[in-house]
Amino acid sequence: MLYSITKIFKLILVVLCIVIFSGCGKKSITAPTIYENKKELQAQKALENKEWLKSKQLFSQLLNTPNLGPEKKSIYLKGLAISYFHTNDCFNASHSIETIFSINPSMQNDWELNKILFLCMQKNYGNSTAEEHILRLCLDKNRNWELRQNATLFLFDFYLKQEKALEAILSLKEISQNTPQEHLGELEESLFNFLKQKDFKSLEKLKENCSTQSSFPENVILFSYFYILSKDNPTNWPFCWSRLKSILRQNTLHSLLFSELVTQLEKKWGKPEQELVLLLPLSGPYAHFGWQIFKGASLAQWQLMNEGQSLKIKVINSFSNNWIKELENSSGQIVGGPIAPNKISKVFENNLEKEKIFFVFSPKVKEEGKTIWRFFPSSRDQIRALLNTCTYKLGISRFAILYPEENYGKKMAKIFLQEISNSKYNETNATVTGLLSYPATNPKKWGKKVAKLLGIEADISGKKLDPNSEEKKQDKEIFPEPDFDAVFIPDSFSRVRAMIPYFFFYNEPTLYFLGPALWDNSSPLSSLEKNYFALSMYPGPWWDSNPSAATSLLQHLLDNSAQGKANFWVALGFDFVRFFASLPQLNINLKPKEINDLLQKAHDFNWSMAPFSWNERGVATQKLYLFSVLSKNKKLLDLKKIQKIRKQRIKENTIKRNSKKNNKEKTNVSF
Repeated sequence: MLYSITKIFKLILVVLCIVIFSGCGKKSITAPTIYENKKELQAQKALENKEWLKSKQLFSQLLNTPNLGPEKKSIYLKGLAISYFHTNDCFNASHSIETIFSINPSMQNDWELNKILFLCMQKNYGNSTAEEHILRLCLDKNRNWELRQNATLFLFDFYLKQEKALEAILSLKEISQNTPQEHLGELEESLFNFLKQKDFKSLEKLKENCSTQSSFPENVILFSYFYILSKDNPTNWPFCWSRLKSILRQNTLHSLLFSELVTQLEKKWGKPEQELVLLLPLSGPYAHFGWQIFKGASLAQWQLMNEGQSLKIKVINSFSNNWIKELENSSGQIVGGPIAPNKISKVFENNLEKEKIFFVFSPKVKEEGKTIWRFFPSSRDQIRALLNTCTYKLGISRFAILYPEENYGKKMAKIFLQEISNSKYNETNATVTGLLSYPATNPKKWGKKVAKLLGIEADISGKKLDPNSEEKKQDKEIFPEPDFDAVFIPDSFSRVRAMIPYFFFYNEPTLYFLGPALWDNSSPLSSLEKNYFALSMYPGPWWDSNPSAATSLLQHLLDNSAQGKANFWVALGFDFVRFFASLPQLNINLKPKEINDLLQKAHDFNWSMAPFSWNERGVATQKLYLFSVLSKNKKLLDLKKIQKIRKQRIKENTIKRNSKKNNKEKTNVSF
């Protein structure tokens, strides 16, 4: 019995020891492992659910786990840094990231951490410091390519969000120059995929800031723009196809993706062909101008076809007997011309404006922007060029108008008065203080008219007045100073040549003389005439020394084909063809507002002549250049030079007036 009890007790004791020791083993080895895994899971879940306060607390607790290795510690610190950042604690977020980088250098290539560090730096130190940091990452050849590529696109997007399109482009250009050759294709594809996700307005802004299509990133930006514009719209395809092919021909893209994308679209939409119609006077009184326009158009067509664009030009002689029938039978939707007003009238009489879209080479267009459009400088363009320069650059606010009693002179005087009353000039106090007409065909009365405009009683009855004669100059007279500083004379240069000397006859050499484009003069001037016209200016659409790429290209094409020098009419044809080849294809089914919208957006075209623009109503404006009658080879008006001349003349005139006044006072002294 005793043996049995003892035996049983021993067995119980052994079982208890096994239970106790086995329980101790679970507590010291197994339990902590289960606890750590559970905490990590909770922390990660809180991070994913954006429960930032909870994730911050859990990762802080995990970091207190003893004997953490650098890898585990880095993971916990990253979770903590993200939590700090999203609870607006940039100081601790940055400190956590710096700690990670010090204990685990491989984490320096972690894009998410670098992005948070950038945003913290931006908040604490401003944009410039943060930009410098991210740019260093992009250019650091010791960092892995994935990090540099992510940083590059992030910086690009950062500039776009601040509406700094040009800075965005320049940053990519700098980074690409420091990108390994084997990664350039990847960078191009990444940018393309990034741009596809952006809104089209951002793409348009980038396109406006592209100065070339032959280098990165402009080549990818322009490709993306035209690809997206054409991808789902067959109407835009002919225009976009030519631009896409032009970019590919530059051979500056490293990725094969871009040529594959164009091939896919060609299979979808086909290879397009565009046709333009030119209705030109190839015979009759305007034939010279018509052939000049045709020359420029042919050069543009040749250049575009060399670039891979399929373009047809149908030329119709507007002086042929069946030009209306030829125009009706042509397949082109866009018509350039005609020039003569009576031909434009015929367009409306035959309802041709309902079948084609007309861009006429005429200064005045009926129903402009509604049924027909203008591709030619207007009278208003001429007067605006004069007024803008005089008021804003020369500081002139008082004007006089001396106009011939003819339709042209009356019309130009009326437009000048309308334009100067525009609210645009309110801040300049511009006003017309003198207005007078003269008989265009009676030169004998011109001297009297000039005297009247200057406020002088001219006593020249019975005398043949020669304003150029030194003997008959009234040097001893003291005339009142005019209440204007510039005179607008809308007449031919041959008449003005005989008119302006009268101002000097009446001792008034300080006035600016403003004229229309009719003042363009190729005949030589005498030394006396050069003095008279030293303060002259007139507007024009063609500048011989224009540094634009299009002007250089035009002259280069003319030189290569031995066709002489470029001029306005050649440039008109050249720019017309190039401009409409660069637009989404216009067709008669479009509403006038849609056409006007397309024209209004086409403000980045490279013109060889003075640039055109269209407003929301489809009214064209050409920003004309200003020239002096004295300028050779159509050099631009030298504003500093004429200001200097006028300042000197005012000084000399003041001395003369004071001298005459003193002499007169001495003569009138009575003893």
